[in-house]
Order: sequence, then C-alpha cells, then structure tokens
Amino acid sequence: MKLKLVIHQGGERTGAFEALALGGAAWVLAGCSPAGVDIFHGWQRLTAVLGKAGLYLFAFSMLIFGVQHFMYAPYIATLIPAWMPAHLFLAYFTGVAFIAAAIAIASGIQARLGAVLLGLMFFFGQYCCMRRGYLLISIIKMS
Repeated sequence: MKLKLVIHQGGERTGAFEALALGGAAWVLAGCSPAGVDIFHGWQRLTAVLGKAGLYLFAFSMLIFGVQHFMYAPYIATLIPAWMPAHLFLAYFTGVAFIAAAIAIASGIQARLGAVLLGLMFFFGQYCCMRRGYLLISIIKMS
C-alpha cells in the first residue's frame, strides 16, 4: 500500500507532500483569483472553500518538511554545497523556518510575512545558493 510507504519512508513522504503543497498552492490561487465569467452560480463559494483548504494543505506540507529537516538533518546537511559553512546548522535552521512559516500561514498570525520569508528561502536557497552558487560567488568576486 502506497500510504504505508508515505508514512514510513522519508523520500516517499517528501514526494507526496510536494504534490500536496503544489495542489494546495493552486487552490489558494483559485480562491484569490477574480470571479471572471460567472458560468456557475456556486463558483465563488467553491473557490473560497478550496482556497481555505489549500492554505491548510500548504501549511501542513511545510510543517512536514520542517519536521523532516530535524529527522534527517545529517543527510540534508550533505545536500548543502561545500562552499557554504555550517551545514548541520543550516539544515536545522531551515527546518525551523519551515515550521515557523507553517504556523504563521495556518494561524493567520503574520501569515503574509511567513509566506514572503518562505518564498525568499525557496528562491535564495534553491536558485542562488544550491544551483547557482557559483554565479553568485563570481558576481561577488567581480565587485
């Protein structure tokens, strides 16, 4: 059974919750989008409900990612590029950031700030540091 794998294996859990987070984010966008052509009378009500459900699905996924950063911190530390210092600290720090963003988004307390900081963490963590770090270092050296 696939659910058993999702519960007990970190890689399967990550894949499942990545899809859940993307689906939740799409529902949030649907809930925030303008009404447009009102073909179905209940459309606005449905997208409002989906938007709220998507918010919680997204926040729950971020919570799971944060917990996994603590469960698998030594492994996650190996994924951080060699040129960055304090690999284990960064793995734990990222876990704390995921959990803080999840709590902010789900509770509505500083939700916008939590979402913005989470987005910045994704952008800078993935694209600037992890994948394009050599470009960032080159730009800094040229300055």
